[in-house]
Amino acid sequence: MLITLSNKPMNRFLIAFGLAALALHAETAPAPAPPVSIQPAVQVTFETRTNLYYQLETVSELSPNSWNTIGPPLRGNGQPLNQTVLTSPAVKQFFRTQEYDLTNGLFAYYPFNGDRADATKTSGSIPTSLPLTTNRFGATNSAVQLWQLWYPATATATLNASAAGTNDLTISFWFTNPGTNAPQQLLFFRGSREFQITQAEPKSNALQLLNTNYVVSFVTKPVQWTTNRWYHLQLICKENTFKLYRDLDLLGQGPATPPIGLHPNPSVSTGPPFGGADEIRLHNRALTDDERSILYRLEE
Repeated sequence: MLITLSNKPMNRFLIAFGLAALALHAETAPAPAPPVSIQPAVQVTFETRTNLYYQLETVSELSPNSWNTIGPPLRGNGQPLNQTVLTSPAVKQFFRTQEYDLTNGLFAYYPFNGDRADATKTSGSIPTSLPLTTNRFGATNSAVQLWQLWYPATATATLNASAAGTNDLTISFWFTNPGTNAPQQLLFFRGSREFQITQAEPKSNALQLLNTNYVVSFVTKPVQWTTNRWYHLQLICKENTFKLYRDLDLLGQGPATPPIGLHPNPSVSTGPPFGGADEIRLHNRALTDDERSILYRLEE
């Protein structure tokens, strides 16, 4: 477009008006449409059973160890479930589902849905001296405030569940740390034997597991702790060996002195609060690596 300038008042008005119109047009012109991408997809349908969990997996070449997970695990409801998966015409894909029963061996589960009750109804409630608090999602009365000494379970017998006569168990829960050092005393259980998890040294970022008679089983690697952040902790005893995980990362492992037991009556000592716990689960067996991952991903 050619614009001729002039000193005449009318021409100057027309030029100014024309430039304003051009600017207005530039501001109100619609933006170009975004590019459209068409992605082929398939709908995978699979049968489910109530209260079991399912993980959809895929692979392009059949191999026992090369399956990749697709999306989060899904809870079965006794009806077929559908999951849509993006595909590529140039790549062949195989699909399968893995089924997990996280209720197998579960003898205590404390979700803290406004109370301290065991959802499995096989163990007792958490003592009322431990106040309820806000959980990691901001819901009130949906977690429990911990104190210096804590017995979180009311198992009625020593754990002797495996056919081999070992004392396999899994303790998993979410924990929020009030400081930047490792928790001072995270767990304390008592039965025919006792064990606890404490700070390895004052103001240390490492934990230690104390076995019977306060003998150190292992000291974890030092890890960073963030104030008021929630961590998922899993303590597993399998064939008389303890392993401690945080957010699926193995912190340390060492021998367990059998038999490992849980006190039949929970007790709490007084002292300043030092953190919160939520979604406490106790199994009388050692969860597999896949089950540990499923449990963590279900609740994160």
